[in-house]
Amino acid sequence: MYLEIGEKTYFIHIKTDIDSIILKKIEHEIVYLHVPARIPQENLIVYIKQELPKLISAHKKSLNTSLTQISLFDKIYPIKIEPILSAYIKNEILYGNKKHFSTATNLEKLKFTLLLNFINSKLSYLEEDLNLILPETNLKKLKTKYYSICHTNGYITYSKTLIDKSKDFITYVVIRAVGIFLRCSEEQIDDLINKYVSNPKHCERVFKYEQ
Repeated sequence: MYLEIGEKTYFIHIKTDIDSIILKKIEHEIVYLHVPARIPQENLIVYIKQELPKLISAHKKSLNTSLTQISLFDKIYPIKIEPILSAYIKNEILYGNKKHFSTATNLEKLKFTLLLNFINSKLSYLEEDLNLILPETNLKKLKTKYYSICHTNGYITYSKTLIDKSKDFITYVVIRAVGIFLRCSEEQIDDLINKYVSNPKHCERVFKYEQ
């Protein structure tokens, strides 16, 4: 189950074989906890408010010195440490400096930077194809949608959860979001999808199932 406390989201997995609360991971700004079945919810909420922040702080400061690969874009990428400023992917290898992988917080920032860079690269192709400047792009934690559109302020927000999707699927989502923002017809959107997405039928099925 999910709990919303303050500005944080917690996913609670009730377990019968543990005696204490366990912080499993922090992913996409969601805190995943394993909680003994015997602990009442009111006690859990007190723990989350008073004790858990210390664990989260320690978790974010922990070093990832043994990290040799990373999961993103629905793939596993080997990591290669180089004395460079900006991380990049080349020949299915992720290049970055030690700081990029030094903490859980830095690693999460790196993932979302790579996601935003990929989205912007696809937007550049679309701008050239459509001969126009596309709106500002944002990333945000969206619970049920892969994107949201604000015509009033002129921007599209994409979900951070896309970091775990394939590049082909992300391209599909970007084109669909841009098409709706520009009020294109379904035929125009489909033409762009067929041009840039290698497996449009599969992406469409996944999109319709998950939205």
